[in-house]
Amino acid sequence: MGNLLSSLLGEDNSRNRQSSYSSQAYTPRTSTSPSSTSSYGRSNPGQTTYNISRAPSLSHSTTYPSAQPRRVTPAQTVYPSYFGGSLDEVDDSFHNLNLGSGNGKLSIAELKTLMKRVDRIDRSKQFQQVIWVYRDKPEHFFTKAIRQHGGVMKMYKKDHSGDPRSPINGEIDGLFFATNQPPSPDSYFGNRRIRVQASFFFSKNAQTQNHRRVRLYFADFYCMSKMHWVTLVLTYEGTATDRFCESRLPELDLSDNDFLYVDNHGTVWKRTSPNFKTEIFYTADVDLYHWQRKGGVIEIVNGLGQSSTKGKRKQSHCTICNL
Repeated sequence: MGNLLSSLLGEDNSRNRQSSYSSQAYTPRTSTSPSSTSSYGRSNPGQTTYNISRAPSLSHSTTYPSAQPRRVTPAQTVYPSYFGGSLDEVDDSFHNLNLGSGNGKLSIAELKTLMKRVDRIDRSKQFQQVIWVYRDKPEHFFTKAIRQHGGVMKMYKKDHSGDPRSPINGEIDGLFFATNQPPSPDSYFGNRRIRVQASFFFSKNAQTQNHRRVRLYFADFYCMSKMHWVTLVLTYEGTATDRFCESRLPELDLSDNDFLYVDNHGTVWKRTSPNFKTEIFYTADVDLYHWQRKGGVIEIVNGLGQSSTKGKRKQSHCTICNL
């Protein structure tokens, strides 16, 4: 634990130094598949475990493939590369989960209508490879995970951000991860970032004895200020959370859907647009030690704020995402 914590705090004083983040716009470029040793982050000299690096300017970032039309692939079974721990424990954490009718919540039919509203702001349906999946939080969030939970990021109840009638609000536990490519060096959610290659979430080969299939659901489409957001929920088949989502949310075919899919080579693709962003609500704890062993990186970002514990509701006057 000592090495993990000391590494997390290793560049704490750097927050007072001049930021080196670039604000230049990102222009997709054609590239071959990235190697496992991307130049995205610059390692902090002298550290051998749980390296922290400062998120670089975009001129030093990974080269990202150009967006392209969706590639339809044969249906396939995808198993998770689980972050660690027992999925039975995940089940136990939801033993009081409300599986009732959900009065006042959006129905599956209404959510399917909401899904189609995305086409109003993006008709091109261009897809971009997802290289990194990442989570931004304040430094104290990760310190607490290390000191109080043995290096495990614990799930918490989904807040009431987004559509107030989304079935998952206040009902299921999880952790939000972003999919924007490339990750911005700035963040409104905190000054620390953990990131890992997207294939880690969607690997065909399970890394534990719990061979449970990954399932993906559509949960929300809402706007904050000028930007719209799509919320997807990632579950493990057979868990209590999965049963809840199965009865309340439209399931997406993980090999062929309009938001995020995995092709038959294991590459993850997401719909890319300047008009909306896609977030994943991952419904299991994350063991930072296991995540580190699988190539996870923690880095300092330019923290411009942090999220509210209660969440922020969508704009009620929007004619696109309000039914």
